[in-house]
Amino acid sequence: MDENNLIVPNEQPNGAALPPPPSTAMAQQQPVDTQQPASPSTPPTQAPASVEPVAQPSPSGPAPVQVQPKPKKKPLALIVALVVMLLLGGSAAAYFGYIVPNQPENIWSKALSNTAAGYDGLSEFAHEQVGAKGIDLTGTIAVSTPEASGDGNITLKTYEKQGQGSLDVGFLGSRYEVEFLGITKENAKTPDLYIKASGLSGLAELSGSTEEYGPIVDAVENQWIVVDHSLLDTALSSIEQESADSSIPNLSSEDLKQITEKISDANRKYLFASDENGVFEVAEEVGKEDFEGRNSFKFKVKANQENFAKYLEDLKAGLADTKVKELAGDNYDESFDDAIKDVREAEATDETVEVWVDMQTKTIRNIRSTTDDGETIDISMLYEGGSVYPFELSTTDGSLAMNIGLSLDTDQDTAVISFNYEDKDEAMKVESKFTVKSQNEPLNVEAPSDAKSVNELMGFLLGGGSSSTGLYDSTDVDDGSSSLLSDSLLNSFQL
Repeated sequence: MDENNLIVPNEQPNGAALPPPPSTAMAQQQPVDTQQPASPSTPPTQAPASVEPVAQPSPSGPAPVQVQPKPKKKPLALIVALVVMLLLGGSAAAYFGYIVPNQPENIWSKALSNTAAGYDGLSEFAHEQVGAKGIDLTGTIAVSTPEASGDGNITLKTYEKQGQGSLDVGFLGSRYEVEFLGITKENAKTPDLYIKASGLSGLAELSGSTEEYGPIVDAVENQWIVVDHSLLDTALSSIEQESADSSIPNLSSEDLKQITEKISDANRKYLFASDENGVFEVAEEVGKEDFEGRNSFKFKVKANQENFAKYLEDLKAGLADTKVKELAGDNYDESFDDAIKDVREAEATDETVEVWVDMQTKTIRNIRSTTDDGETIDISMLYEGGSVYPFELSTTDGSLAMNIGLSLDTDQDTAVISFNYEDKDEAMKVESKFTVKSQNEPLNVEAPSDAKSVNELMGFLLGGGSSSTGLYDSTDVDDGSSSLLSDSLLNSFQL
């Protein structure tokens, strides 16, 4: 074979040069052997192994050169075999490392397992938040209609039995603000509540009776009012008694964890399974497509009725050992049995839902169900990597659209909750967003020194107050309006 036509790879896939094969390099350093091979019938004469040729020095010639033993060349077939194995090995690695996981059936299987793992992780995250000592909440809401529009903001911070917050609302050109504090005294079960309101003159103007309600507004405008914890204790005891009478069990954090674990076990076995137990089966592999700016793979999926029934049976058996059965009472077995029967007796159908799997995260991104009337329901898990896990439930029906969102950040211990609603035919729109995170640092909350007791306010509104209370004399207030307002406030304070 002509050595000039022999191609030997000398580069790695990443472009790094490989050294020449050892046999080729050493052969290039040897003198060309011009001797003819020995006759087949006469074996070549070999020198004894212990005798080494020694060149005799010449007084006038150049220094002698020692002749090294000539190494054996690796057979050409072996070199070619190594090259082929290298190429095949790289191809196999590429196939099993990229092509196999990106086959449709593997995409679907991986998406189910990844989504299940994400569900378990978020459940564990939720359990960890139960131990937080307080919350830090901020929120906004905006409402617009053809008749009126308004917006509001809320803040709330709590730590153990202390709290503080604010609320401001804008409506029809006026703005109303409320501040509130919660301070728990030693050995008390509930806090004393302090409330201060401002901007109430706008309410009197809206009522058209500024003169009538003016003294009442002036009495409470920017005035701290305290509701003693004893009133809250009474209301709380009443609620607890009603709960005890209704035999509703209290759920501890451990109870909730046990319930979540039982649901997770059933989900992994059936709901997120791609084997013979899977509730969902791929009816059609639609293919790759862009979904809301993400590279995705679309499937059409249908439910396996028998596996769905088995899933419900597994849930029933697992939750029977939790407080769920106690909560459901006598209806526990009947409710599950009816649902299982309905699933098994339901008429078989070829109806499918559309499912998009994110090709980067290998998680289920969106599930869409479309009715014959064109109404759509979307369940979205918009995970794009990292510590943020966004979920959305959306519906559309003609001019109506609704979206409920929940986004969890496991690094920042933060949850963002949103609600949006729009009716294009009625030109009505509602937008809201609330952010909640753990509050694990103490709050410095002090009781206002000028706070007035709610009893003083009620005495004034009921007509029994006097100027000594620091509010207003009851003679300044119309009897009818005072009685009407006082009854309303009394009912609210009595919960």
